[in-house]
Amino acid sequence: MQDAAHQTAEAVAQATSDAAMAKFGMGAGLSGSLTAVLGGLTLSTVGIIFGMVLGTLGFVVQWYYTHRKTVVEIRLREEAAARDAEEHRARMGLY
Repeated sequence: MQDAAHQTAEAVAQATSDAAMAKFGMGAGLSGSLTAVLGGLTLSTVGIIFGMVLGTLGFVVQWYYTHRKTVVEIRLREEAAARDAEEHRARMGLY
Protein backbone atom coordinates (compact mmCIF):
# COMPACT_ATOMS: atom_id res chain seq x y z
CA MET A 1 0.00 0.00 0.00
CA GLN A 2 2.86 2.33 0.88
CA ASP A 3 4.56 1.66 -2.45
CA ALA A 4 1.46 2.69 -4.43
CA ALA A 5 1.07 5.92 -2.45
CA HIS A 6 4.77 6.65 -2.79
CA GLN A 7 4.71 6.02 -6.54
CA THR A 8 1.64 8.24 -6.94
CA ALA A 9 3.33 11.03 -4.98
CA GLU A 10 6.46 10.73 -7.13
CA ALA A 11 4.38 10.81 -10.32
CA VAL A 12 2.56 13.95 -9.17
CA ALA A 13 5.85 15.60 -8.20
CA GLN A 14 7.40 14.70 -11.56
CA ALA A 15 4.37 16.02 -13.48
CA THR A 16 4.44 19.28 -11.48
CA SER A 17 8.17 19.65 -12.10
CA ASP A 18 7.73 18.97 -15.82
CA ALA A 19 4.92 21.54 -16.06
CA ALA A 20 7.00 24.17 -14.26
CA MET A 21 9.99 23.58 -16.53
CA ALA A 22 7.78 23.71 -19.63
CA LYS A 23 6.35 27.04 -18.49
CA PHE A 24 9.82 28.38 -17.77
CA GLY A 25 11.08 27.17 -21.14
CA MET A 26 8.18 28.84 -22.94
CA GLY A 27 8.79 32.14 -21.14
CA ALA A 28 12.51 32.01 -21.89
CA GLY A 29 11.86 31.25 -25.54
CA LEU A 30 9.36 34.07 -25.93
CA SER A 31 11.55 36.60 -24.16
CA GLY A 32 14.51 35.55 -26.30
CA SER A 33 12.43 35.96 -29.45
CA LEU A 34 11.19 39.36 -28.35
CA THR A 35 14.74 40.49 -27.58
CA ALA A 36 15.92 39.33 -31.00
CA VAL A 37 13.11 41.11 -32.79
CA LEU A 38 13.47 44.35 -30.83
CA GLY A 39 17.24 44.22 -31.15
CA GLY A 40 16.92 44.01 -34.92
CA LEU A 41 14.77 47.12 -35.18
CA THR A 42 16.42 50.40 -35.93
CA LEU A 43 15.14 53.72 -34.65
CA SER A 44 13.84 54.47 -38.13
CA THR A 45 11.83 51.25 -38.19
CA VAL A 46 10.41 51.90 -34.73
CA GLY A 47 9.36 55.38 -35.90
CA ILE A 48 7.65 53.94 -38.97
CA ILE A 49 5.75 51.37 -36.89
CA PHE A 50 4.77 54.02 -34.34
CA GLY A 51 3.54 56.31 -37.13
CA MET A 52 1.46 53.54 -38.67
CA VAL A 53 -0.12 52.68 -35.32
CA LEU A 54 -0.78 56.35 -34.56
CA GLY A 55 -2.28 56.94 -38.03
CA THR A 56 -4.56 53.92 -37.68
CA LEU A 57 -5.63 55.05 -34.23
CA GLY A 58 -6.40 58.54 -35.56
CA PHE A 59 -8.47 57.05 -38.38
CA VAL A 60 -10.50 54.93 -35.95
CA VAL A 61 -11.16 57.86 -33.60
CA GLN A 62 -12.18 60.10 -36.51
CA TRP A 63 -14.52 57.42 -37.91
CA TYR A 64 -16.14 56.86 -34.48
CA TYR A 65 -16.92 60.51 -33.83
CA THR A 66 -18.07 61.14 -37.41
CA HIS A 67 -20.39 58.13 -37.19
CA ARG A 68 -21.72 59.30 -33.83
CA LYS A 69 -22.35 62.82 -35.18
CA THR A 70 -24.14 61.42 -38.24
CA VAL A 71 -26.43 59.26 -36.10
CA VAL A 72 -27.36 62.26 -33.94
CA GLU A 73 -28.01 64.44 -37.02
CA ILE A 74 -30.28 61.78 -38.55
CA ARG A 75 -32.25 61.49 -35.31
CA LEU A 76 -32.64 65.29 -35.09
CA ARG A 77 -33.81 65.49 -38.72
CA GLU A 78 -36.39 62.75 -38.11
CA GLU A 79 -37.67 64.54 -34.99
CA ALA A 80 -37.91 67.85 -36.89
CA ALA A 81 -39.80 66.15 -39.74
CA ALA A 82 -42.25 64.62 -37.26
CA ARG A 83 -42.82 68.03 -35.62
CA ASP A 84 -43.35 69.67 -39.02
CA ALA A 85 -45.83 66.97 -40.03
CA GLU A 86 -47.73 67.38 -36.75
CA GLU A 87 -47.81 71.15 -37.18
CA HIS A 88 -49.02 70.74 -40.77
CA ARG A 89 -51.85 68.41 -39.65
CA ALA A 90 -52.82 70.89 -36.93
CA ARG A 91 -52.95 73.81 -39.37
CA MET A 92 -54.92 71.82 -41.92
CA GLY A 93 -57.43 70.90 -39.23
CA LEU A 94 -58.19 74.59 -38.64
CA TYR A 95 -59.48 75.18 -42.18
